[in-house]
Amino acid sequence: MIKIIFGVLVISFIALAFNLMFTHIAIWVIKSLAGIDWSMKYWQVFWGMFILSSMFKSSYGNK
Repeated sequence: MIKIIFGVLVISFIALAFNLMFTHIAIWVIKSLAGIDWSMKYWQVFWGMFILSSMFKSSYGNK
């Protein structure tokens, strides 16, 4: 039981790290290309939904 909880924590931590990294890259790209200053919260919500939807597709889409 403890291993399952620990595994979920590790996976969510990795997903959060990728979320922050992609957020940083996406903001940097958009700022350098278009000069538009998007808010952090918008990109965190966007990438969070993107990662959740991709995880959902990979989990349930192939059945």
